[in-house]
Amino acid sequence: MGPRGRARAGAGLGLRYFRSSFTNRIDAKGRISVPASFRGVIAEGDWPGVCCLRSPTDRAVDAYSQARLDELTEMIEEFDPMSEKYRHFNLALNGGCWELNFDSEGRVSLPEELLHHARLSAEATFVGLGRYFQIWEPETYRARFEKAFEAIQTEPGLMRTRADRNGGAK
Repeated sequence: MGPRGRARAGAGLGLRYFRSSFTNRIDAKGRISVPASFRGVIAEGDWPGVCCLRSPTDRAVDAYSQARLDELTEMIEEFDPMSEKYRHFNLALNGGCWELNFDSEGRVSLPEELLHHARLSAEATFVGLGRYFQIWEPETYRARFEKAFEAIQTEPGLMRTRADRNGGAK
């Protein structure tokens, strides 16, 4: 099996990650097929669907397994529940989330608000980002990918091992 489009087990942690990118068509009803390898990662949970919300940092849709969204909610619970930070994060993450079930063909129906936010119309690109994935308008994604690729070329040592970065200490 080659790396393209495959979900791989993560470093002995029992985790599976979203990897690669795929472009799929959106039908007239706003349905789109989630890549099979992404559904495979999500299928390890108890719920056959995906949790989607507007990305707070990109013109994209952030998509999480229910287990990962539960982890993020637990992180929010660490904040003071009376704080503005707690209310903002809780409202944006949990209040702004759509729990989308897969149909028998592995598709989800994206709500109009998500389609509008990511400027999606005929096609969408699914991008694996490890613990979650994003859904982008294909041209916007290509431009963002090129910007990211250029940025990492200026950091050739960034991917050294943690021990190398810390002078040999683990």
